[in-house]
Amino acid sequence: MRLLTPFSFLYFFIFSTELKDPSLKQVLKEQATKIIFNAHNDIKLLEYKPSTIAASALISASHELCPQQYSMLRTSIATCEYLDED
Repeated sequence: MRLLTPFSFLYFFIFSTELKDPSLKQVLKEQATKIIFNAHNDIKLLEYKPSTIAASALISASHELCPQQYSMLRTSIATCEYLDED
């Protein structure tokens, strides 16, 4: 049995973006991980797919850490064919 968590999708989303700076990718991953851990007690979190949670955390982290890259990152994640934008 394979367990899928939001953390399983962070790597996929980060490395499917156009970001070139490896240190920025690492910082975004760390911040998104913190956001997911902070939100894990919210019962409403169970209503969403792990991929949606990971994408949302990553978009939020990019808004906090690198606002100049936010639009590009958000667009890149939102166009992923495996993600339901709603």
